[in-house]
Amino acid sequence: MSAILHRRQGLVLIAPLTVFLLAVLGLPLLIDIVYALSHVTFETLRRPRLEGFGNFVTVLKDAGFWQAMGFSLRFAIVAAVAQLVIGLFLAIFLAPLFALAPWLLALLMLPTMLAPALVGLMYRLLLQDFVGIV
Repeated sequence: MSAILHRRQGLVLIAPLTVFLLAVLGLPLLIDIVYALSHVTFETLRRPRLEGFGNFVTVLKDAGFWQAMGFSLRFAIVAAVAQLVIGLFLAIFLAPLFALAPWLLALLMLPTMLAPALVGLMYRLLLQDFVGIV
């Protein structure tokens, strides 16, 4: 019997978070779907006229869309390959240096570690009892 009560207590405790997440994530998704299936202008923003999948058909028939899609795909592939090649080259080239001087690795990682540390310090300042604004 206590296992059932324990499970119900868990469901009761998680219900407010579930409602909040559905409101914060689900409502904008629903609005986006309605807008995607509607003819919307600034004048008709509050009362969109449903058109079905006509917007998608228009976009898929547009030559400019396919040109932009092709450019974006080529750019993404070239950028990914370039980053992979540069990263692999740097890893192979710098590996012997890191073995000789481990402080170089720390120096290289410093910008990556600095941003989260500074964000943490800023939040500590914001949440401080005497001078924090929150």
